[in-house]
Amino acid sequence: MPTLNDLRDEIDKIDGALFGLFTYRMHLSAEIARVKAMLGQPIFDQEREAFLMEAAAARVPPELAEEARLLQACLGQLSRAYQRRETGLPGHCEPAN
Repeated sequence: MPTLNDLRDEIDKIDGALFGLFTYRMHLSAEIARVKAMLGQPIFDQEREAFLMEAAAARVPPELAEEARLLQACLGQLSRAYQRRETGLPGHCEPAN
């Protein structure tokens, strides 16, 4: 049976991989904001956000669907904040918390 420290070490490894992917995702998000700016589109796209929430839920076992939606919502909020900071664009139609 793994020890508490063994389990924590595994979580730490996963977190390291997640943060690497997070960094890459945020950089892509900033690029998307730049393209949207050139196209005159707002940062927030309600249809895309709804699609992403359901796609996140579909990628995990049913018992984790709500947590996946929450994670996707958090990623969306962080991405939009980063996009606004990187581009100076307003968030247009930002959903209420």
